[in-house]
Amino acid sequence: MPNNNKNNRKNKSKGKKPIKANPKLLPPLPHQLLHLQTLSQEIHSLHSKKSSLPANHPVLNHSFDPDDIIKPIISTYFPIFFRLFDEKEEEHVKIWIAFNAALLKVWEWGDVETVQDDFWECVGEFFAVGEEDRVGKDIKRAV
Repeated sequence: MPNNNKNNRKNKSKGKKPIKANPKLLPPLPHQLLHLQTLSQEIHSLHSKKSSLPANHPVLNHSFDPDDIIKPIISTYFPIFFRLFDEKEEEHVKIWIAFNAALLKVWEWGDVETVQDDFWECVGEFFAVGEEDRVGKDIKRAV
């Protein structure tokens, strides 16, 4: 008889557990969710852009400052985020910080799936979002 505990550990080690929306929280408004999905897509896009660069590209040099790549992304999305989310609320600031951190992590580490999971985990602390709300690499731009 197979050891179910061993099989369960294997599934857990792959990091894929179903994500359910927290019933105690409200979902984001549709336009807010679309923007959060766009931010998640931007995290994936940054990873794709870096992966497509030739190994001798100057931005892949260890002395290159990733802020030079990340700042234009942040400046593009911050005004929209500011307009859609009340900047006075602490949780919205934390989501914005999580997005900024995700961009830096995906540039430095390249583990886009884990980085996107971390971003959505942060969003899930403040909004009822489940697996069905998350988007990977195939969404349409929201802005």
